[in-house]
Amino acid sequence: MEERQGSMAKEDRSTGGDRGLLARIPVSWLTIALVLVIIGGGLFATWTAFNEADGMRRSLLQGAQYAVAGIDAEGLQHLNGSVDDLASPYYAKLKSQLIEVRAVDPKCRFSYVMGQRDDGTVFFFADSEPPESSDYSPPGQVYEEATIWTRNAFETGIATTTDADTDRWGTWISVLIPIIDTGKGRVVGVFGMDVDASDWYQHMAMAAVPAILVSLLIAALLVVFAVYSRAAEQERDRLEASEANARESEALYRTIFENTANATFIIEKDTTISLANTRMAELSQYSREEIEGRLSWTVFVHPDDLPRMIEYHQMRRTPAGGAPSTYQFRFIRRDGEIRKIFLYVGLIPGTMKSIASLYDITDRIRAEEALQRANRKLVYLAQLTKTELANRLFILHGYLELARMNLSPDSSLAGPIVRSVETAAEMNAVLALTRDYGDLGVRQPTWQDLNLTFLLGLSHLPMDGIRTESEIKDLEVFADPLLERAFQELVHGSLARGEPVTVVRLTAREEGKTLNVIYEDDGTGIPADKKESLFSLEVREGGKVRGLLFVRELLDITGIGIQETGAPDSGARFEISVPDGCWRRVPAAGEERND
Repeated sequence: MEERQGSMAKEDRSTGGDRGLLARIPVSWLTIALVLVIIGGGLFATWTAFNEADGMRRSLLQGAQYAVAGIDAEGLQHLNGSVDDLASPYYAKLKSQLIEVRAVDPKCRFSYVMGQRDDGTVFFFADSEPPESSDYSPPGQVYEEATIWTRNAFETGIATTTDADTDRWGTWISVLIPIIDTGKGRVVGVFGMDVDASDWYQHMAMAAVPAILVSLLIAALLVVFAVYSRAAEQERDRLEASEANARESEALYRTIFENTANATFIIEKDTTISLANTRMAELSQYSREEIEGRLSWTVFVHPDDLPRMIEYHQMRRTPAGGAPSTYQFRFIRRDGEIRKIFLYVGLIPGTMKSIASLYDITDRIRAEEALQRANRKLVYLAQLTKTELANRLFILHGYLELARMNLSPDSSLAGPIVRSVETAAEMNAVLALTRDYGDLGVRQPTWQDLNLTFLLGLSHLPMDGIRTESEIKDLEVFADPLLERAFQELVHGSLARGEPVTVVRLTAREEGKTLNVIYEDDGTGIPADKKESLFSLEVREGGKVRGLLFVRELLDITGIGIQETGAPDSGARFEISVPDGCWRRVPAAGEERND
């Protein structure tokens, strides 16, 4: 079995490793595909943009060549590149031509004609701007930002389209066409057209947009496909894991069901037992094959308990519910023996089936009943013994008193007789104490109204001239039914100490989950050297100390503690600590108790 489990574990690890590899492969291919799409799309977009730029260059150059064809090279030589040209008809004609060129081509921002002096200075003959424009260049204005392309046009006589270049008017893509005097074979001027570089790049970007969009669409389709494939794979993994967990849970629950210490079985709506464990077979004395799918749970129930349990079975399967989940009933075995059973039962969520667990309490109840019978006999024997001892002590005390009365005070037996009388009285007090202890724990603890119990305890004592104060109105404590006697002993102690007591008081305060009940009087208090031994059995000061010992033992039955915390000159003060679970608030009229 262990070898098989080991091999299965290895197979699972191997399969899991393969699945992990397979899970990584789509991600790797997706990454590679996305990189290729992005690189290919970027290259295609770049090529498209530059192809668009080449087309715009050709178009700009072609338009400039058409424009320059109408410029008279011979007439240009009549201009000297100064403000004097403003009066020349050649300047006026040239200015008009440049304005028309700019108007014809919407991409053209400036059109102009430049000249070059003997010292290499480049200047403007004319431009397309009106004189009132801030960008207007008058005749002879020096072009200080002349670029290498401008100078090459003058030197080589070759038309060119420049890259983006910046001057005082902005950043431009320019086309430069030399104006050549064909008779002399020399360059007499350069015609230029400027296109805004931002518009130029915008056209390039717009040309690249379709390529970019196509690339993004392909990438998005790849991602969607990968995500869908991954989601489908994860769903398969989840289903496989869920099925594995379900199989594991089923095996676990079957193991728990079979190996639980209680007799357990599953009940169908029609009361048939569909599944039972070995303990159920042992309890009922039927085999599992005889029980499962064949017997109803009703065959195991005592006839007097059956109507109640059938009602519970039906209530449990109604929307209102209300059937108890735990109760006792009598179970009939195959041989007719009746066992007392404590039952736990509840519906299986989402079904009409219920699961029941039976705990056989027959032996425990028999043991408890035997213990109770033995306890009753012991109590009876103890009471009989105490009664007989009390009678004998009474007779002994009578004879000793008669002897003491008939003895001369000078007799040598007077002292021993007196001590014998005192001893008999002390033995009688001890018997009284055993009577008190004999009543402890005889009855079950109960919830008792704290204020009412305190006042009942005081009602049996001579309280003339003593005021009673209680600030407790809504508290109950869980204690032995003799709690009233405990309060009675506390008050009796205040009265018996012989101190002037005018008031006794009972208060309570909550400290976290503990309730501190405080009993106080206004006497002179208890000396500090007697506090530690106050509840000791060895201290003998009449009935007072023995009464406090009784109080401590009575309260301790339900875990309640007591200690004396008063100052010696400020009266007695006893703190009674009631733990969580042994005290509660009394609900107001009309409210439900929430224990």
